[in-house]
Amino acid sequence: MAAPCMSQSQDAPDDIDLDDTVTTVQCHTTEDIIASGLISGDVILSSFSTTDCNRELKKFTHHKKACRTLRFSEDGRQLYSASKDKSLLSLDVETGKLKKRIKNAHESPIYSMVVTGDRFLATGDDEGVLKVWDMRTKEATVEMKECEDFISDMIVDDNKKLIIASRSPIYCMVVTGDRFLATGDDEGVLKVGAQCPNGRRSETAEDLGLRVCMGYENKRSKECEDFISDMIVDDNKKLIIASSGEGTLTAFNIRRKRMELQSELFDSELLCLAKMKV
Repeated sequence: MAAPCMSQSQDAPDDIDLDDTVTTVQCHTTEDIIASGLISGDVILSSFSTTDCNRELKKFTHHKKACRTLRFSEDGRQLYSASKDKSLLSLDVETGKLKKRIKNAHESPIYSMVVTGDRFLATGDDEGVLKVWDMRTKEATVEMKECEDFISDMIVDDNKKLIIASRSPIYCMVVTGDRFLATGDDEGVLKVGAQCPNGRRSETAEDLGLRVCMGYENKRSKECEDFISDMIVDDNKKLIIASSGEGTLTAFNIRRKRMELQSELFDSELLCLAKMKV
């Protein structure tokens, strides 16, 4: 049973207790709302506050298997959800209505997703297939297979022209600054490299599982004993916060190339992170 919320102002919101394992989280673009995807397939929208109680706003039960990835549209009006059941959903955040369902968006379970424009997004599946969708239709505008393993994560450049997709052993990626990004792999290794605007491969490209620029000395750190499940970066682009399968949160200083802080072990593995602004 959740503890009663505090009426006075706090430094951080109270915990949000959910009924099942949380596989993915995503914060709203402008509102104090967090979306949580569960291993059961349910998607929960919750409000959060440092001065009031957290509240469940909406619950979506359309997926039949685990919800693997969530993304809000750029204007925050739509929530996109993809699942192990191969379906891709568009949900109206305000009304809670199902706006669009693409039942078999991929032949294999969907693993990752990224918003690439106002009505466009990309999805990657367990077999390495990447698709780009115009969500005004039910047909993919682009389909390609360049990976032999699951597409673990995707990010898009600021101009919405370039999608960078990672594969095993990379679990997650995060942009850390202009032209730079960080990757975390299945053995707890974090690397910082440069995005490659011209498509050239460096000597370490196979190790990273993505394209990086030649001539950039990649920063490497290993402070986790299990896979790095997710990463976020602070607004100043100085710290990377990484969650891991061993159940720790670790802060890495990008500029000083060192670990700043590591939490004690949580009771179970940490699977996802989202940055909340309160």
